[in-house]
Amino acid sequence: MLMMIPMTKLMSTSSAKNLMRENVLTFQLKAQNRLTTEIFVLEKINKNLRSQLPSVTFDRWQVTTKEVCAKAYAPYKQGSIYLQMIIRCDDSLNLALRQALKGLEEN
Repeated sequence: MLMMIPMTKLMSTSSAKNLMRENVLTFQLKAQNRLTTEIFVLEKINKNLRSQLPSVTFDRWQVTTKEVCAKAYAPYKQGSIYLQMIIRCDDSLNLALRQALKGLEEN
């Protein structure tokens, strides 16, 4: 039977801590980059929607999507990816609206 020895057992305690710290920082950086990209895309989509809807309608849409997404993901509010879930929810609703508007333009 092959026994696996964790890498941290083979390393000194300080080396293991440094490796874990680097891994955590790498994960946080990747998560932040992903979030920044999603926010950028969301802003671009919102700009597009703003140009297609009357100002009052767009503002109402923004408030409504934020309320719906906050309600849908309320149980996860304390989670580490809550903001990412909210952004994706908002993006999904915006996509549905964009598809509906596109369908109306084609008719």
